[in-house]
Amino acid sequence: MIGIDVPGPVIAGLITLLWSLIIRFSFRKSGLSPDERFYMNPKEKPPAPYVYRWLPRLLFVKNHGAWRWASRLSMFLCGPLLYEVLVMWGLEPQQALLGVWLFVGFNGVFGINHLFLGLVDQLGMVFMLASTLAALKGQVVMSAILALIGGSCSERTPVFAAISAMSFWPLIGIISPILARKFIEPGPIPLPNNPKAFWWLKTPVMNVGKKTNGPRIMDWKMMILPWGACAILLPLGCTEASLELLFSAAIALVVGYGQLRIATDTHRLYQWAFVPVLAISVLSVPLWAYPLIIVLHPFLKPDENLF
Repeated sequence: MIGIDVPGPVIAGLITLLWSLIIRFSFRKSGLSPDERFYMNPKEKPPAPYVYRWLPRLLFVKNHGAWRWASRLSMFLCGPLLYEVLVMWGLEPQQALLGVWLFVGFNGVFGINHLFLGLVDQLGMVFMLASTLAALKGQVVMSAILALIGGSCSERTPVFAAISAMSFWPLIGIISPILARKFIEPGPIPLPNNPKAFWWLKTPVMNVGKKTNGPRIMDWKMMILPWGACAILLPLGCTEASLELLFSAAIALVVGYGQLRIATDTHRLYQWAFVPVLAISVLSVPLWAYPLIIVLHPFLKPDENLF
């Protein structure tokens, strides 16, 4: 409960709903994103690694409307789940709500997932938070099951759930993408007019970091500013955080940014580290600064090209 006697998860849900509507009516996109073209094509099996995220396609590839509504519901549930996770990490209710507000300002994990509703990230993220919460509550079997389902949507789900909860149980979810890689045959790499357009699908580990993200990794604006207010608050909060939470954040950021060496996106990847980042960022914020952060956070970011 909070000061006005309303359950915190309810307010967290209202925050996510508010920002969902703001994004819905403030931004326009044309057509499908490159990733959506792979996931939502019912006629062709997608190439690796898309094909290994098999569960959303199994459920929704023939019903794109249901896929989009499942994505909306998943992002709505992320708010209350994140609130509960932050409270389990020892935060006060007002700190957890501030964390939810900061989360909805992250375009890499919130904004993009409302603009492009045919991705797998939405389902993967809600299962990541649910698995994290179960692990923090000691419900290890449920945590493993949720991570296993989430791992069928995105291989990031069990990894970041384990890091966010500091528990090895969610890593059981890695079984799903491992088995998928062994038993599911990927589709052909598309060959458009430019044969080199999808070169990164052939040898991603060898090539992507050097040819695609290499220059962007050195761009501090792209690497830091998408965190908004957290770019300032995270270092300040480190003086208040427990060693366990600091360790969680360190691992999450190393893994999050490490993905840039084997994938072509930027903050769509590294902002998956948001749970411990948020938990630390809000620790040292005085109450009088809340209105300032709430107002400024959405604008403390560069122009972002999410695809």
